[in-house]
Amino acid sequence: MKPILHLKWYINNCLAFLVFNILRISFYKKSNHKKGILFINTGTLGDVIITSLLLDNKNILAEKGEIFLVIKQEYSDLFKVYDGMIKIIYLEQKKYKWSLIYRIKFLRRLNSYKIKLSVNLTSARGISSDEIALLSGANTVWCFNNSWRKLKKAFSKKMDSYYDRILFEELYNEYEKHYRLLELLKQRDEKIYSFNLSSAENDNLDYLKRYNIPQKYLVIAPQSADRTKIWSVHNYKLLCQLISKQINIILIGSEKEKLHIAKIKEGNDRVMNLAGKLKLDEIRTLIKRCSLFIGNDSGLSHLALKADVPMIAIIGGGSYRRYFPFKQTDTRLFLYYIMDCFGCEWKCHLKEKFCLTRVDPTEVHKKAIQLLEPA
Repeated sequence: MKPILHLKWYINNCLAFLVFNILRISFYKKSNHKKGILFINTGTLGDVIITSLLLDNKNILAEKGEIFLVIKQEYSDLFKVYDGMIKIIYLEQKKYKWSLIYRIKFLRRLNSYKIKLSVNLTSARGISSDEIALLSGANTVWCFNNSWRKLKKAFSKKMDSYYDRILFEELYNEYEKHYRLLELLKQRDEKIYSFNLSSAENDNLDYLKRYNIPQKYLVIAPQSADRTKIWSVHNYKLLCQLISKQINIILIGSEKEKLHIAKIKEGNDRVMNLAGKLKLDEIRTLIKRCSLFIGNDSGLSHLALKADVPMIAIIGGGSYRRYFPFKQTDTRLFLYYIMDCFGCEWKCHLKEKFCLTRVDPTEVHKKAIQLLEPA
């Protein structure tokens, strides 16, 4: 199966590289624009939440001209209450991939903004995200160093060569790269950076009554877009059985995940399954109001970190320090079983991912109770 998967990636890369080079004929040109920055992050939810650091520190970018941020359309609900100076451009990724007309229109739109600098912030860049940055019409184009999970070295080196600068090649953590980017862009010697959810007065709280959400509750997000990072349905079910004796539990996740999550709730009346029922802005406020959040190395754990609520993330060691742990405190815990092979990018050579599976549910329960107890 793996050779077939690699062959599929290689064919996709070849086709994407061919289309990119055809489009370069029309769009790859250096301009002489004086202001404006285009940031691009076509990554997953966690990547976008990290990049939202830019929205929280708009004062640093105030003198840079118009500021734009490209993210995927599926995350638009998260920014319903954002009304700042940065203009968010939503990308319909499937359309961009399969419709040449949409792709050309999208690139023309970016070119019309006459940007001075384009910065690709995507952590696992593909040719399509590079294409958006490189063909945006900007004078100068930068990018972060890349994990290149699905791109062959021949393609990755070639795509890197088109950029004017590869930023922070010595850094591994995506949060640290964003902080360093703000340091690079700021013009004044000022204290930064903010990275917390605001207590927006216009948060939508109707769903609290609709689903009869209790006043005090714990949120668990037991799934992840990357299934290699999941701490098993069995472990979460056992954890819920233990914790639900002390507090009501709300399970959250996407529509695709709700059947897996339903198995965790089975037979437990103190557990509510809202997977697939809430929009991202509702999930955001649900997490912001919870007593404790528990999840994997996933986008929703990044959202809990941003909300600055007590949290436990069960992260393993596959991508240790690329995202988590980050700023661990007494109320922000990252759990894993220590092994020599940390940083394998989840290319596990063992019969199971012991860095995850050996995290004991009873130990997680103990730490959760400690965080729930009043100081």
